[in-house]
Amino acid sequence: MPPLGSIYHITITEAGPVPAQINVPTGAVVRWTVAMDRDDVQVQGEDGKWQSPVLKQGESFERGFSEWGEFPYRVLICGDGVAGAGTVRAM
Repeated sequence: MPPLGSIYHITITEAGPVPAQINVPTGAVVRWTVAMDRDDVQVQGEDGKWQSPVLKQGESFERGFSEWGEFPYRVLICGDGVAGAGTVRAM
């Protein structure tokens, strides 16, 4: 198991987030990186409690998961709706 505070990567592609589902240890950081150049995107917790700023090609957003639980999120294309969804499971 990677050490606490490790960074886990999710790539935002035209097909959605890859991987869409990820299990991480409690205390880990997840980094979403945009790998599509046609749109601005945001990553947003489905509960509405957190979201990234607007991200462009090559930009990233990080969020720590300090509590145990399941954290569904969606990837939003600015002005165009939902581009994908996924779940971070902190264990």
